[in-house]
Amino acid sequence: RSIAFDSVDATRSFASGGACGRLHFHALAKTIKKRKHGLNPLPITCSSFSPLFQSATVAQGSRLLLCQRKEHLELWYLKQPRLPSSLSGDLEGLASLEGELAMRIALSGAEEGQHICASALSPSGDVLAASDATGSRLFRLNLEELEVRREEKLSSEVRKTPARAMLFCGTKLLALATWSTNEVLLVDVAQLSVVARFTQHNAPVSQLAASGE
Repeated sequence: RSIAFDSVDATRSFASGGACGRLHFHALAKTIKKRKHGLNPLPITCSSFSPLFQSATVAQGSRLLLCQRKEHLELWYLKQPRLPSSLSGDLEGLASLEGELAMRIALSGAEEGQHICASALSPSGDVLAASDATGSRLFRLNLEELEVRREEKLSSEVRKTPARAMLFCGTKLLALATWSTNEVLLVDVAQLSVVARFTQHNAPVSQLAASGE
């Protein structure tokens, strides 16, 4: 979230950006000029400007790839590559990996142009977490039926907490770095509630990592 002013008197404009992932250029009210179609006080909207809103998560056990792109998520199935019978020394014969789009998912904030700011996919590929500026959500996936079911009983604290980063720690726990505080919440996926919190950080946490054990 930031704002910057243009110091040039001839233009007298300013730019603003926020967690929604969009950049706006505004003209100050006294410099707005009349055009052919009348006054146009609306800001100029640019496309997404932060790489933080573009990320990917792989669930190796189910060969699923979760892509976070602007206002929505894409879930891809990575097909098993077909290896040729004979391989050359420089591996030129290796087949390229192919992906099949299984589904596209959006949160309610997408209607207002809010970008998804964090997402995660469980190692088994059957649980998905996502967050935008309004809060965080948890979903159950059924790829055979191509169904996505939101967990309505997720605790209100989690639903009202936007996340900077998300990471599944195994199949039962979800780590969530909050956007507005320096806390990291640990959410039990079965209980759908916060079971632990880490408050030792003096600055917002933007990345999470877990050991393989």
